[in-house]
Amino acid sequence: MRSISPQHSAPRLDQKRVNVDFPFWMVEQLDLEAFRLGVTRQSIIKVWLAERLERRRHVHIVDTSECDLHTLHSG
Repeated sequence: MRSISPQHSAPRLDQKRVNVDFPFWMVEQLDLEAFRLGVTRQSIIKVWLAERLERRRHVHIVDTSECDLHTLHSG
């Protein structure tokens, strides 16, 4: 059995630092929610983005090769 190094075993855990500018009102709302839950602003942002991206991955995409294109465009 081949051994896998830790850096290759969990590629989705690799991190990259990014800077994002948010409107003031949004930061206030994030801080309120973070305080309410007892977590950091960064935690709220990470969890909410992860949830959104995960939902998007599971959205059913219509395979146009199996559909009547006329029906898709006439709706």
